[in-house]
Amino acid sequence: MKNVILVSVLCGALILCLSSPATAMDGQELKGLYEHLFYSKLDTLSTIRVSDLDIESRDMKLNLKSGRLAFFKPANIDGAERYYAAYFVGEGNFTFLPSSEESILRINHKVGKDSVLVELERALLVFSDQIYRKIVAKAQPCDDKFGKTEIRHTKGSWKRLTNKEKEYFIFELMRHMTEKVEEPFLMVNPQKGNWSKSYYYCYDPLFVEDIRLMKNEIVGPNFAQEMRTVCAYTCPAGKHRDGCFRLTDPQITPRYYDVKAELDSSLYMNVEAEIGFTINDTPAQLLWFALHENMKIDHIVDGEGKAIGYLRYTEESNRSDNLYLALNRVYQPGEELILKFKYNGRVIDFDKSTQEDLAINTGIWNISGDTWCPHYYEPQKSDLKVEFQYPAMFDKLKITSVGKETVHEIKDGMVVSAWQSTEPGYFITFDAK
Repeated sequence: MKNVILVSVLCGALILCLSSPATAMDGQELKGLYEHLFYSKLDTLSTIRVSDLDIESRDMKLNLKSGRLAFFKPANIDGAERYYAAYFVGEGNFTFLPSSEESILRINHKVGKDSVLVELERALLVFSDQIYRKIVAKAQPCDDKFGKTEIRHTKGSWKRLTNKEKEYFIFELMRHMTEKVEEPFLMVNPQKGNWSKSYYYCYDPLFVEDIRLMKNEIVGPNFAQEMRTVCAYTCPAGKHRDGCFRLTDPQITPRYYDVKAELDSSLYMNVEAEIGFTINDTPAQLLWFALHENMKIDHIVDGEGKAIGYLRYTEESNRSDNLYLALNRVYQPGEELILKFKYNGRVIDFDKSTQEDLAINTGIWNISGDTWCPHYYEPQKSDLKVEFQYPAMFDKLKITSVGKETVHEIKDGMVVSAWQSTEPGYFITFDAK
């Protein structure tokens, strides 16, 4: 089985200077780009020959001695075709010689040595425009086009790179394609026989809490603890939150949450949430949020009622809490942004056998985490307000939420329980006992 390892180097030197996005794409167009990238396909008609092609990015060096290469079908951005990935078959090698102490510790932890030098028979490449132009400059005509075998191989390689909670990779690639990023982006997935690993420097402009830096089998119930353990190798004291290094400050700061949640007798939730933000020092259009994977989104609109494009897992096998928002325009520093979410789903389970038991006795609602309410992926404190409505049969339970309960009454067989934070908080949480 092929293991995919995403190796990134987390150090201050990797912070990028970002300017305003280079495109005029609205939220729906960005959503279309996301879907195109998630289902990327090889364009066999683009097959070319390359020889003595050297591609470098920081401490990584890829040498394609001789072979064939084909690009993936391009994405359309502002009416222009943009190429971002390619597949190579032939003879080559890949070298990764980290220069910083932090990088050496990281790569040693990942592969058991201080550097990487591998011979390759095939390679999947993902890159920015600077590297695409270098490849084209060395292109030679090729009559021997790729066929079904290469299509099958690239389909599998791409799926492994993007499956199971790795949508962030597509999100990150989108930022490189739509924003003016000075540093070139390069991901190299060298392959030989059944062996395959992926290497790239992470240019994530948000922060590195959700980056998969380890083998696939580590991503599971203990991921948070594993993440803290791995990140401890490169996080200077005082430069991390929960052990994870943050490359840049958050793009937005929440001002308030105003949430209404209605629960039926089976504790299925219908939720409306309004969140107000202020844009920080970096222009913002693509934002990274979290919302429980069980929640189904009806719509997301801005303060003017205009639909917001959102990007989420596209297959049940890729379910995760990651939610990426594609705003309809670029918001500048200091601007205020209002987002309104409407969604539904189940995040509560009974620990009693029947609803009657739960209503009569002091049962407990088992609530799945804080992502029942959407929040920006870099949690920050803000004013919190929430109103719950639930059947009166549950009124014997003690419901608690943020701050202080300001309303508790029964109307038409439903309990109305409103809560207001007494000081800024990170999340709207609640429980029942």
